[in-house]
Amino acid sequence: MVNKLLLFIMLLLLSIGCSKQPEADFTINWTDSDHAPAAVYFYNTTLDGDSYNWKFGDGGKSTEKSPTHTYYHGGTYDVNLTAYNGQKSDVCIKQVTIFDKQTSFRVQNRSSRTLVNLTGYCYDDNSNIESFSLGTIAPGSESVRSYTNYLNLYIRFNDQEGNSYVSGTARLNAGQENEFYVGDSFFN
Repeated sequence: MVNKLLLFIMLLLLSIGCSKQPEADFTINWTDSDHAPAAVYFYNTTLDGDSYNWKFGDGGKSTEKSPTHTYYHGGTYDVNLTAYNGQKSDVCIKQVTIFDKQTSFRVQNRSSRTLVNLTGYCYDDNSNIESFSLGTIAPGSESVRSYTNYLNLYIRFNDQEGNSYVSGTARLNAGQENEFYVGDSFFN
C-alpha cells in the first residue's frame, strides 16, 4: 500500500513539474473602426497556455481565449493578457489606442452660384480653435471635413461675383455627420 501511495505522489509531482511555461502573446484587430465606440478583437497567439485572464485597461475583463471588447471612449489603454499552464503563468501587455468619435460637416452648394474662398473655423467649448479652407465649391458640389472634438462651426465665403457672405455660427452634433447647404435663397 505504501508503494502505491509513493508511486501516486511521484506521478503527481512529475505531472506538475512537466507542464510547460506558457508564452503569452496576442494580436490586436479592429472589427470596424478605431474610433469610439470601437470593437476590438484580441487574437490569442499564446504558446502552451490552457487558461487566460484579460484586462482591457478600461475596467473590462474576460477569460475567453480570444475575446472581443468594445471601448466606448477614446484613449490609450494597456491590455494585459495573463496565460496559465497549470501553476505556471506568463504576462503580455500591449497598448491599444482608440480615438474619440469624429464629428464632420458637409457643406453643399445647392445654389446656382459658385462659392469661392470658403473658409471658417471650428471651436470647442474651451475656445480651442482650428481654421480650415474648403476653397471653391461649384453649384451642385460639396465638401466634407472631419474633426474629433470640435462642436461649433463658423463659415464665411464669397460668391463668384466677389460678394462676401457669412453663414453664421452653428452647433455641430458630436460624433455625427452634420450637413449645411447654401441655396439661392441665401443670396436674396
